[in-house]
Amino acid sequence: MTISTLKMLFIVYLLVVVIVEFSDCFIFNFTVSLDGTGNFVKINDAIAAAPNFSTTRFYIHVKPGTYKEIIEVPYEKTCIALIGDDASTTIIVNNRSNGTGSSTASSATLSKLQLS
Repeated sequence: MTISTLKMLFIVYLLVVVIVEFSDCFIFNFTVSLDGTGNFVKINDAIAAAPNFSTTRFYIHVKPGTYKEIIEVPYEKTCIALIGDDASTTIIVNNRSNGTGSSTASSATLSKLQLS
């Protein structure tokens, strides 16, 4: 893992930890829930439905559960905040690793796609 990837993961972790303390202050635009009680069951679907090139923060509430997804945020999806209830109950995982045949560079659980 590169230092920039580690920095990004740390910033995302801090964002989740800090924002969770103030989550009652937000009006969520979408809610993702594995049990179907939200607007979406998959985080990627909520990101895809978010507006392109937004100039205001777009809040996506991710309810507790283990989401088995590889989150990819397209470059046109700007100002998106993923907010979970708790870092120990809202978990995003994938199974890409060097051991499963993926390269280290492609093993991130959350990535921002660049304009080609």
